[in-house]
Amino acid sequence: MHFNWTKGKLIGAGAFGRVFQGLDNDTGQIVAVKQVALTKDEALKGRVAEHIKALEAEESVVRKYTQQILRGLEYLHQKKIMHRDIKGANILVDGQGTVKLADFGASKKIEDLATVGSGSKSIRY
Repeated sequence: MHFNWTKGKLIGAGAFGRVFQGLDNDTGQIVAVKQVALTKDEALKGRVAEHIKALEAEESVVRKYTQQILRGLEYLHQKKIMHRDIKGANILVDGQGTVKLADFGASKKIEDLATVGSGSKSIRY
């Protein structure tokens, strides 16, 4: 599979690779791209191969979690509730891979935001 993209700024790094902001040249969508450096060092080849297998499994896991997060947000929005603080620390995953949204301290009823003077300015689309 060929992915036509333009590399942007570095947004993260790990033991085997770096994550860049990217632009999908075909759709114009902003994406995150993980770039993994392969080694010719025989001592590290086994660890790199294990990492590549884990990377291949990452796409389906991320897709599963993202789908559950979006379903949770859809449910909240149907109840006219905005979470307003979605981040990694507020996404919990149990041993079976079920995602739960946590920390509703910043959440608001959508009607409340519309009726409070400057509160509606915090809504971003």
